[in-house]
Amino acid sequence: MGITNTDVKTVLISNIRRYRKARNLTQEKLAELSGLNSIADIEGGRSNPNLSTIVKIADSLDVKVWELFYYSSNMANQVVSESPAATKQMIKDLVDRL
Repeated sequence: MGITNTDVKTVLISNIRRYRKARNLTQEKLAELSGLNSIADIEGGRSNPNLSTIVKIADSLDVKVWELFYYSSNMANQVVSESPAATKQMIKDLVDRL
């Protein structure tokens, strides 16, 4: 059984929320830092952020884009140990599925 679009979106939302809270940021403050109107719709699953938005959020949270898609499973652990080219391709595939 493969990873579904819903799985990727759930991981993305969860990680945005987790990193935001770890940095003691409100949704409003993260939106301001990212130059976005709102984070609430993204965290609430009502909005599908494009790659540009994901990059802005990652930069504002001071994390790499791939960290917003990382989750603890066999696939994620395997990808981390592969070559940088394989990791880039995996991230591209995940983003394309959003």
